[in-house]
Amino acid sequence: MNKKSAFTVGLQLPQNMDMLMKPNPYTPDGNNLNERFSPNGIYIYKYHMKIYNRYGQKLFDSDACQNSWDGIFDGKPAPDGVYAYDIDAWDMKGKKYRFGGTFHLLR
Repeated sequence: MNKKSAFTVGLQLPQNMDMLMKPNPYTPDGNNLNERFSPNGIYIYKYHMKIYNRYGQKLFDSDACQNSWDGIFDGKPAPDGVYAYDIDAWDMKGKKYRFGGTFHLLR
């Protein structure tokens, strides 16, 4: 039997696992599929997410896991394009992870 059993006392996080799944492309077009940009993951206690346009302007900033970006900025739909995200996430043990990248917004 493997000494490093997945069933242990306390929380054992899987190794080499992408903890957050980020939608790409993201399509806030009213069809009820992929309407909001929100990371989904396991073993995540909390996160802080920021979204920027291609000019570096911050469009969204939230530290509430229930909040997601609906593609609206200043009361108007953001245009199609590539956007950047920066996510700080903490696991159940308090370890911090940083995720960053880009996604496509298509309407």
